[in-house]
Amino acid sequence: MTGDSQVQQRIIEKAEELFLKFGMTKVTVDEIATELGISKKTLYKYFDSKEALLWEVMLGRRTRIQAGINKIIQNESDDFVEKLAKLMAYTGDQFAQATPQFLQNLRKAAPHVCKELEHDRNSYALEAFRALSSEGVQEGYVRGDISIEFVAIMYVSLVQSIMHSEAMTQLPMTAAQVFNAIHDVIFFGMFTDKGRTKMEVIRQKGHPR
Repeated sequence: MTGDSQVQQRIIEKAEELFLKFGMTKVTVDEIATELGISKKTLYKYFDSKEALLWEVMLGRRTRIQAGINKIIQNESDDFVEKLAKLMAYTGDQFAQATPQFLQNLRKAAPHVCKELEHDRNSYALEAFRALSSEGVQEGYVRGDISIEFVAIMYVSLVQSIMHSEAMTQLPMTAAQVFNAIHDVIFFGMFTDKGRTKMEVIRQKGHPR
């Protein structure tokens, strides 16, 4: 990585840290530059606006999350339930980093950025969920008498509507707890008795990482 690339990456990482903690609108370019020990002029050399910086932050997060999900799904040593348990733990951790307040702030401050990223995320989530659920049916962990397509759409819609709801800020639950509760409601309904038994065994041992 070149010197310029290193500086650019440092800016993105620091902006992500501050945006997630305080929200995009409450963090200024001056504050990001000060935290990094560089001038605002230097920061603008790499990003011509705070919105451009936000775009790179969100693209980076999406890329990392997709890579993390792919790693879990493509692990041939785990069966469906083991993959699902790891996926629940991983996605719960990722959502815990982005508070409901941050998501609401993002929608208000940069709605077009948020909309485009959500569209890509939903498309990817549907594809990944279909692949994983089909694997579960083949292994006997998921019921074969339900529409995987319907469950996939219901899952993505439910996550999006709840995580973006104003009511989320009133719930005595963290984002990770809400996300895991969504998994429980949907996935336990999909499971066969074999799938439920396997998931309970995994839970008794603690969530895998």
